[in-house]
Amino acid sequence: MFFGCAAIITEQSIVIQILSIPAILLAIIATPLVGNYIKYVYPYREIPSYNDKQYTKKMFEMSDEGERHIMLQGLYSAFNLENILLLCSLLLCMFCSVASGESQLFAILIIAIILITVNTQYMLKVRNR
Repeated sequence: MFFGCAAIITEQSIVIQILSIPAILLAIIATPLVGNYIKYVYPYREIPSYNDKQYTKKMFEMSDEGERHIMLQGLYSAFNLENILLLCSLLLCMFCSVASGESQLFAILIIAIILITVNTQYMLKVRNR
């Protein structure tokens, strides 16, 4: 989706803009299909439906201790990386705003809101356990 929007914003040729539409649609369609193919990889396990509202909770509960440990390690690493990248992008937007003289205040506010929301949610979940 980013590339389609970037092509429109940067006024790329109409061919690139038109080609980005099928790529976006393919990505949207492929996402739930990948979740459904897990049933074919593990036919002996009762994998919850991808359309289930509590899919992630059920997947976590059906996993064994080793799988949970790996998932939690990956999630914690992704959480730490997300914090670093959001903080760096916040600083980069501030630097670009000062260097170019054009306000990047909207981007700075959005990034700050995302950073605060993610960390608040994490702290509330960890604190309640």
